[in-house]
Amino acid sequence: MALSNFLATVVGAGAVLLLLRSDARKTSATLRRNLRHIRSWLEEEQAVGTKQSKPPPEGQSSAPKDSTKPPETPT
Repeated sequence: MALSNFLATVVGAGAVLLLLRSDARKTSATLRRNLRHIRSWLEEEQAVGTKQSKPPPEGQSSAPKDSTKPPETPT
């Protein structure tokens, strides 16, 4: 009786380990696939963002003006 209990325990533990290994493989494959999709989405958004942003026209600075200085008056 003890031998059959031992064998049942070993078989049960082996089955659980086998299922967990295959589940871990499937999960890691799914995560890798999701990361590839997210990375491609971010690259697409970045490409769209760089196309939409245009450099300022010549002679104009993109730096904000200092509002604490009084405006210069011509003399």
